[in-house]
Amino acid sequence: MRIFELSSEINRINNSLDVRRIIRQIKNIGEIMGRKVAINNEECIGCGSCADMCPDIFEMNHELEKSFVIKAEGGDEDCILDAMGECPMSCIIWDD
Repeated sequence: MRIFELSSEINRINNSLDVRRIIRQIKNIGEIMGRKVAINNEECIGCGSCADMCPDIFEMNHELEKSFVIKAEGGDEDCILDAMGECPMSCIIWDD
């Protein structure tokens, strides 16, 4: 019975590792397809959350009270997705 439990646990771990590998591959599709991140500046209210979260991708212009993309080809996609989720105006978009 113990061998069966161990075998089941090994299969569960292998399956979860496969899922992680697949997720990484899916995330890389954006880079392969050349997705670029953009901000709809007409909608931006200048809260700066994107620049705070991803300073290597977004920058806050305090004079204009708007955030701007400084690295259109993106970077850390998880960071971009988090910034998209935090943006109160949903103005961070993928410019395909």
